[in-house]
Amino acid sequence: MNEYLEYLVESGISLAVLFSIYFFFLRRDTFFGLIRSYLVFSIIFSFSIPLMHISGTSIPVYMPVITLDEITVSSATTEGMVSGLSATGILFILYSLISAAFLVRLLMNLYRISMLLQNDGS
Repeated sequence: MNEYLEYLVESGISLAVLFSIYFFFLRRDTFFGLIRSYLVFSIIFSFSIPLMHISGTSIPVYMPVITLDEITVSSATTEGMVSGLSATGILFILYSLISAAFLVRLLMNLYRISMLLQNDGS
């Protein structure tokens, strides 16, 4: 789930940057074919760039090794433990709820458009 959240964040940042370029520089332009191409390219680029991982040359870092004594954990002391959601779990649930709300809104608007087209045609 962590990779999924990382993908969504990277894709969202990329889409926001490319859309802000469109909004500030290209929205009043009259070359509609160019603008349409840019918007389609920005969507495809935003969804595909998080899938590419570029690895550069890394410098090896030598750190001293510290050994610790062995620790044993027994399952008999689980009364004091509190089970709860992690931060990524809460973000995933919040993202899912917002996405579901936008999906319901989209479906309602599509239904309204179909009703308008149906009433206009008859």
